[in-house]
Amino acid sequence: MKLPIIFTLLSFVLSVPAQAQNLYRYINDEGVTVIATKLPSGYVKSGYEVIDRHGRVLKVFAPTLSDEKKAALKIEEAKLKKIETRRERDAELLQLYSSTDEAMNEMDRRISEIKIQIELLDGAMHRAQKSLNKKNERIVKIKAAGREVNKQLSSEIAAAEESIFKIKRERDKLNENIKQTRETVSKDMQRLTILLKRQKATVGETQIANLSTELLKGGWRNREDFWLDWDLEESGDALIRRQTLGTTQRSESKGTWELRGNQVIFLINQRKTTDSRGTIKKRRVAEEQRATVLEAGNKKLLIVFKGNLMTLTRP
Repeated sequence: MKLPIIFTLLSFVLSVPAQAQNLYRYINDEGVTVIATKLPSGYVKSGYEVIDRHGRVLKVFAPTLSDEKKAALKIEEAKLKKIETRRERDAELLQLYSSTDEAMNEMDRRISEIKIQIELLDGAMHRAQKSLNKKNERIVKIKAAGREVNKQLSSEIAAAEESIFKIKRERDKLNENIKQTRETVSKDMQRLTILLKRQKATVGETQIANLSTELLKGGWRNREDFWLDWDLEESGDALIRRQTLGTTQRSESKGTWELRGNQVIFLINQRKTTDSRGTIKKRRVAEEQRATVLEAGNKKLLIVFKGNLMTLTRP
């Protein structure tokens, strides 16, 4: 009879003399975690941990990545950063506005302020142009009289032309700012509409006539910013698999599920995660997750799960 791995490893650690040097923990070719006093050279590039005889991690050495994997990891990190940035913006939008009308009013206010700045610049440019015209008229008269234009007047004209150029450039920036403001607020309003719908849906319970345990049991899939798989067994067991699209980060959670009102309640007791470097971790957990069902059909569910509004369909 084979002893459990964890007991075997614990026995090994306790058998190491107190004066022993560092221990090495790594995963061998069979996927088994190994603790040894020496690290085989073939596993150096695969990544390992240095631990003491009590199992405390002293140092972690990440796997050595090829150029191809480094490039893929960089792309993956950029995608995750983009998703995180959007989540931060979502929180900011909900803090700023309670309705799309508020967002529209804020856009009108900002554009009005920019237009006032443009009007001030138009006035300054009119005065600068008028002054320049007068100076040019003086030059025409001086040259007509056969006299030489003095350096001071030439400098004043150059300064006036530079001033007009700067005013025009600033005016163009403000007009571009108006255009960008309209585009940004338009996108914000579209996103805000979704966020407010999600927020409203998660407050209280909505009765959905055709929602039942019988309807929910089976497999459901989502393929949007991340893929999400639900496998809801008639026995009450549940398996949830989740992975951000375009990345290798994923998780697999096991537990039970039940339907309460319009909420699916998951009681998770096991989780396996895989990070961007391919490191797998398994652990026992005690966690409750809730999904609010907004619309339900035999082939399609509209839900809010972990703060995300998404559609699940039958595979």
